[in-house]
Amino acid sequence: MRVQILSDLHLEIALRADRPKPVPDGADSPLRVADDADLVVLAGDILSAARPDLMRWLGNVARAADRPFVYVPGNHEFYGCEYHEALENLYRFFSGTSIYPLHDEALVMDGVRFLGTTLWSDFAAGVDAAAGETQADAIAVANRYLNDSRRISIDTPQGRVPFEAAQALEKHVEARYFLETSLAQPFDGKTVVVTHHAPCVDASMHPGYPLGLSTGGFASELSHLLPDADVWIWGHTHANVDIRHDETRLLSNQAGYPGEAVPGGFDGLKTIDI
Repeated sequence: MRVQILSDLHLEIALRADRPKPVPDGADSPLRVADDADLVVLAGDILSAARPDLMRWLGNVARAADRPFVYVPGNHEFYGCEYHEALENLYRFFSGTSIYPLHDEALVMDGVRFLGTTLWSDFAAGVDAAAGETQADAIAVANRYLNDSRRISIDTPQGRVPFEAAQALEKHVEARYFLETSLAQPFDGKTVVVTHHAPCVDASMHPGYPLGLSTGGFASELSHLLPDADVWIWGHTHANVDIRHDETRLLSNQAGYPGEAVPGGFDGLKTIDI
């Protein structure tokens, strides 16, 4: 199977709702499907689920390409929405199409198992316990610098509240359980894990940001799970890699924000053999 990989197109920023203009098509389209791709993996931050216009455009791209799309939501998919409503929007809008949103779910296509989850971070990576730092310190830092709590809400028994790092940590626990139990199940074929947040620190670090309390907002340290996957794809860090961890291929292919020069470079037509 030939799989095209990309993420972090950030159309919700490049094509802002308050500055309406059509999405470019043809050679200028932000998402061109490679001729040799059998399937397209979108590892999140493609658009906001609050934007029907962008979801409609993506549906048209998939329809014209006549190929399946595996779509894992990033944090920006939830921007402008209540958490559960964002997921409902994605699933409802793409129901009956060749786009398959995966939220803590598995999908088998042509003998390849795809495990998809946003994998919200656990805010433990980068904590220097020897210096007296704690996970609580990293959570406090994340609430200050991440826009998630200002752009996403979530319904709780106490009412609708901002989606802060504490809520993200709860979702991380759910995602981690999904990955651990799924990867422990025997499968006669290749396994591709697709997450938005990164599953390990060393391979995903942006060279412009040193290891520290803010690291936990981008990656969790799940290196013990890497050997159970044949390929692990992520986004979110705006730094691209394509490396091996023993027998597991680790890669990201992120476009980044408009005008951003992403370390590692972005190839809009990048494909790999699974």
